[in-house]
Parts: sequence; C-alpha cells; structure tokens
Amino acid sequence: MRKLFAVTTPLSNYLQSPSLDYVEALCLVDSVQNRLKVLRSEEQFSLLIDESKSFASANYLVVTGLKEIRIRRIKKMPGELCQDESNVDILTKFKTEFFYYSLDIVNETLENRFRSSRGILTDLSLLTEERILFTKKNNEYALSKNEFSELAKWLPQIHLENLQTEYKVFAESYQALENTSSNQNIFQSLNKEDAVDPEDDENYDENTCSTSEKEHNPIKEFSSSMLHLLSSHGLMASFPNMYLAYKGLCTIPASSASAERTFSKLKIIKNRLRTTTQQDRLESLILLSSEKDIEIDLEKATDLLARSSDILSKQLLPS
Repeated sequence: MRKLFAVTTPLSNYLQSPSLDYVEALCLVDSVQNRLKVLRSEEQFSLLIDESKSFASANYLVVTGLKEIRIRRIKKMPGELCQDESNVDILTKFKTEFFYYSLDIVNETLENRFRSSRGILTDLSLLTEERILFTKKNNEYALSKNEFSELAKWLPQIHLENLQTEYKVFAESYQALENTSSNQNIFQSLNKEDAVDPEDDENYDENTCSTSEKEHNPIKEFSSSMLHLLSSHGLMASFPNMYLAYKGLCTIPASSASAERTFSKLKIIKNRLRTTTQQDRLESLILLSSEKDIEIDLEKATDLLARSSDILSKQLLPS
C-alpha cells in the first residue's frame, strides 16, 4: 500500500490544486497508470515480499507467513461432476486476490474517471496561452479535423470549422493584441478589480489574502482576460466562436473546492436548532449562503412570494 500511495498521492494533490493545468493533469494521469502497470508484475510482487521480510527482520518482528487454507473435500454423488477445490498456493492466492486486485481497481477507476472528459480537456488545452504561442511560432502547424470536435459537441452554438479558422487567425494576431497599450490597460484593470483593499473589506485577513495570491489559476486568469479583450474591443463579431469557447472554459471549475465549501455551509446551517428543517427550505438556505455574490431583485422576489399564497398576496401586493 505504501508504494500504491506513493504513486497516486502526487496526482491526488495536483488535481486538488487551484493552479490546475488540463494538459499536465492528463499527462500525470497517464504517467500514474503506466507506473501502476509496471507495479503489476511478478518481479515487483517478489520485491514487495522481500522488503516486508527485511522490514520485519530489522525491527525484530516474527515472520509468521500467510495462513494456509485447508482444501475443502466435496463428496461426489452418483452422476455428479463436482470436484475438490484446487490446491492453490497461499502466496499466489494473495498475489491475485489482493495485490493485483488493488492495482486493477485503482487503474480502472482512473480510466473510468478521465475517459469521458479526456477529449474535452484536450480541446480546452488548445485555448491556453502556451498552445496559442506554439501555434504562432509553428506556422506550418495545422489543426486536425478532430481538434475542438468535443468542444463543439459540448457547446452546440460553436461552428467547428469556423472555430478552427478563428483559432489560427487569433493565434497569429495574439501578440500584437497583447502588446497594444489598450490591452495592457485591460490587464491592469483586471488586476485592480481582483485586488482586495484592506480599508474597504471588513473581513480582510492578511493570511487569507496571501493564500489566495499564491493559489491562483493561470488558465482562469488568462481566459478571463481574453473574454474581456474580445468583448471590450468589439472583437466578438470577428471571433464569435473563440468568445464562446473562452466563455465555456471560464465556467469549468478548476477543482472541487466550491462543492466542498457547500458541505461546510451545510454543517453551519443545519445545526441542532434546525434539525427538523425540510429539504426544500434547507436547499434554499444553502443556496443563499453559498451564492452571496448573486444579486437578487427584491421586488421580483416579493412578487413571487406573494403569488404563492392568497393571504400573502393580500398583504404584500397592492390592491
């Protein structure tokens, strides 16, 4: 198990990091799967047994070995074809039913988890700054017909051929757009909007601020700046499919941190004084607590509440 965790722990930590790169994540998944396949061998199993014996000897532990299982004898009746249990070595049984089985379960879980999302993540990786600069430097690089195909399936508003054409044109003119003074003002304004002013924020915490500054997501920041660039300079008409692609990229969460925060809110809301709260009301309270940044029109909310009951309608709505 120590070797298994040594292989999978770096992948687990990287998938939970906010600065997640989709291409690097897929490469790391492939690397972990290949290392698990290498571990699933007779040589690695023998090495594991030798290391266990060496550890027991170094720590003065008694090596008892695996418990032998008595072969079950089955009485054969006239006309039956039953047989006794096969005489399998206990070490071989442990190797197949525990060692190989554990590695196969982990490998199969990784394959099932990333099989369906591999195509869309590969397409979204083309929208990163590194791939755009690579496309510009290699003018002979041509997109295959399958590039952005999964993205077009996910966003039906995108036209596949037009997106591929817009991507090539956008990559060629990206540095020119980035070096313009107006574009630099965009990045400066974005940084000002994202910055936290200690005097304006009552809940400002230096530790929280320093942590958030370290744990930034370059893909999300670049996608937000590209959306701002395309919308502020009237480039949406020239690159409509690129705008939709970056808009879709910004909606994908980098990690499960937002979902985990919702569960943390659940512990706060459903305390011992609210143990009898019904499911609908509990979901509404969690939504209000988790999505505080969403602006709510109080007039529309009041009208909607008033129409739910005749008594409330008489009291809240004007006669």
